[in-house]
Amino acid sequence: MGIRYSFPPFYAERRTPVMVSFDDVITISVFCVVGLAFLLILPGIRGRSRLYWLIRITLSLFIGLVIIDTNFRYDWETGSMETEINYRAAERRTIRAHVGMIVSFTGINVTLRGLPINQLNETINYNEHFSWHPKGIEADLHDGLERGLPTPILHLAEIFTLNGACTNIRLYMLATYYASILMWVAFTLWVFTNGLFMILPHYGAYGLLLTGTFMSLAVISFGTTISDPICQIQLNNQPLMMELGSSFWLTLITALLCYFLGIMVWILHHKYPSKLKEIFDLEKDKEEHPFEMMTNLITPYNKQAFVVENNDSSCNVCMNVDQSGLSNFGGSLQESKLHNCFADRMTDADKTMGATRL
Repeated sequence: MGIRYSFPPFYAERRTPVMVSFDDVITISVFCVVGLAFLLILPGIRGRSRLYWLIRITLSLFIGLVIIDTNFRYDWETGSMETEINYRAAERRTIRAHVGMIVSFTGINVTLRGLPINQLNETINYNEHFSWHPKGIEADLHDGLERGLPTPILHLAEIFTLNGACTNIRLYMLATYYASILMWVAFTLWVFTNGLFMILPHYGAYGLLLTGTFMSLAVISFGTTISDPICQIQLNNQPLMMELGSSFWLTLITALLCYFLGIMVWILHHKYPSKLKEIFDLEKDKEEHPFEMMTNLITPYNKQAFVVENNDSSCNVCMNVDQSGLSNFGGSLQESKLHNCFADRMTDADKTMGATRL
């Protein structure tokens, strides 16, 4: 029932104003669960590696959380004002209210809260979302007209329609569209970077630098809406001033953090490689000497061992020794002569194999 059927207008029940995205809550909850899981395994890590693990996991989860969370948050650009304005169309009654507008990657949010909140025998507390998708704002505006939303909300939503007062509104839509794509690319690079850090930390540094680069490009893309104001938003002849919100600055700070961490890892790789291996818990490369390889083959459970006598021309196997003789194995030989002995025998073996093939 409504005006179209010659009945008095019927206004449906207002939805409860919500300023937190449900996707935002899910994202934060998932990252908190992952962080808690890593905290539970920290007691099993010994020594200084425990601190390095904690720092690495905390920084990595923070960067990933910022990339995902800012895609769903509503406060990339904000503006608010307090004014006295008409409450309903074709009515002379005015209210004093706080009017706010928030721009995000998905659309705009318009809030209207009375000062005080109870005026004209009703509670004035609205929060409406208008989407960016094709014909989204027009469709949401038409729905708002049918539900009888207050005039300030309808006026702000009408400005952002394709046929509204802002002739360059397409720039706003493109800026948020490309910024969102760049942030998703940054998230993909963040995932690959975590894998690279577990294998080749210096390549992980490059991935971290690329992640920060795409986040910076997203910030620059959205920042064009401020550097070149698209239109003047006014209510009751008072301008509604827009400014960059917390999501914008949080993304910029995280991008700078990626640059800093990437450069630090690169410096450690070239200047202090041993320290880098310690931080990322990588095993140090050990070049085993042939003498060490021979002694590693001899175990207490081996009763057969080769004792090499040093002659000028060859290495001869002369006897079997038991476990008591193994302890004196290295003390009776010079390491350099033993190395030459092994090299000669390997050369003879290669020649024998070659003759067999022929």
